[in-house]
Parts: sequence; C-alpha cells; structure tokens
Amino acid sequence: MNPSKLALFILLAASSAHGAYVISQPNEPTSQGNAGTGQSFTPSVGMVDDPGSSTVTIDLTSFSLWSNGGASATTGRDTTYLLIYDANPSGAANLVGSSSNFIDLNPISNAPTGTQLVWTFNNLTLNYSTTYFAVISSSNSGTTVNDIGVGFRNSTLNPYAGGNALADNFAVQGTGDLKFFATFVNPVAVPEAGAVLLSSIGMLALLRRRRV
Repeated sequence: MNPSKLALFILLAASSAHGAYVISQPNEPTSQGNAGTGQSFTPSVGMVDDPGSSTVTIDLTSFSLWSNGGASATTGRDTTYLLIYDANPSGAANLVGSSSNFIDLNPISNAPTGTQLVWTFNNLTLNYSTTYFAVISSSNSGTTVNDIGVGFRNSTLNPYAGGNALADNFAVQGTGDLKFFATFVNPVAVPEAGAVLLSSIGMLALLRRRRV
C-alpha cells in the first residue's frame, strides 16, 4: 500500500473507533409478578469501563430484561417495543426514542423462567448523567398508563443506584430493580486525534526512509 494511503487509513480507522460500555443489575431474582412495566436507569451510574467525566452524551445500542414467566392481564403483548423517556411516563415526560425491533410477549408466559428479552436501538443518543425510563409499549410512538405488564426477574439485593424497577402504572418500586443489561457506545470516546495523527506521520516518515 502507498505510504500516504496507509497513514490516512490508520487515521480514519482509529478516529471511527467506539468504546463499548455496560450498565446492569445482574442479581438473581424473585418475581415482580405480572405488572412489571420497565426500569429506570442513569448511564453514568455503574457503567463498566467508564468513559470519563468529560462525557456529555452516550449512545444506547441495546437493553435487555429477563422474563419470570406469567401471563399479563394487559393487552397488546404481540408487538412490544421498549421506549426511552426522560421522566416517568405517568406524568410529564418526553419520548426520547424507541427500540428498532419489537418482541412478541405472548409466548413468554409459557417460556422457561429467565428468558432474555433484548430490544435494540440505532445508537440512541442519551445525556450521560440523566435518569431515563425504559418502558414496554405496544406502540413505538408512545405508551399509555398500564399499557403492558409482564412478569420479570428482579432483585432487592445490592440495589442499582441509578434507577428502580417500574410496576403497575409505572410506579417506582423503592429499592427493587429488574434484572437488566444495557450496552452503549460513546461517540466521543475515540483515540486522541493529535496522537493518532502524530503516529501516522511517524509511520509515513519511517516508510519513506526505508524506500530511499
């Protein structure tokens, strides 16, 4: 490869790199019953491989919840999206975004306890330090109170400090949390451009010297 093209390739590849980050409540559970509607969370709380205090926004790529079996008394379970709100949707709240996929919860009541439900997002940009509410809905454009309820695995052990489980009518469940796993990429956590550029220039100079 031409040395100048090689240096440009290195620069572009490095500058497009994203770090992967996770927040979760992995503790094993007792049943929340058939009224679980979601989980609130704060990206900056409990994040593994914390991208640092200079982080302002971070992109959500997936959010998982675990079924605890049990049928739901509410409707619309055949097409369920996960919606992200900037406050509890039972009051004044803005819809930030919806999952790019939907899940049919109808067979979940007969599935083995512990079935992982994964909703994916197309790099939904969130404020790093804001508390959000991830709630299940039969529509990707908004939800109503008590729209969807299903049994989830949850725990009161080592409570997650950045949020709480949501039950019927999106009621906050004290210190309880659903078992959840959220993954993020950080659009600003890339290699320092100056360092990458210097490295590329150095490699280019070395290759040129070798050709002389």
